[in-house]
Amino acid sequence: MAKSPASAPKKYAGPASLAGKVAVVTGGSQGLGEAIARLFADRGAAGLVICGRNKENGERVAAEIEASGCPTIFVRADLANESGLMTGSNIDYDQTVVGASDPPLEPVYA
Repeated sequence: MAKSPASAPKKYAGPASLAGKVAVVTGGSQGLGEAIARLFADRGAAGLVICGRNKENGERVAAEIEASGCPTIFVRADLANESGLMTGSNIDYDQTVVGASDPPLEPVYA
């Protein structure tokens, strides 16, 4: 029996579609957060921002998701320290956000 040729993955069009939405996934550099970021990309998110402490993992995951067709950036941030979040001392701001002048986006709730 002949094998069928490999085909491109189909775009998700179900009720949980994220088409046209941009999501921020904390802890997106590994584990459950990484899985959620990949799921959001598979569900058609227009873009992702993933946050985490590990720069190497975060950049790797962002590059892999970006290669699948979903624009993704990684922002190194230690979200375990609440006081650092208020002052911004534990977040790398050396990031370029494409489309920052676009109209505000609606939040995505998963």
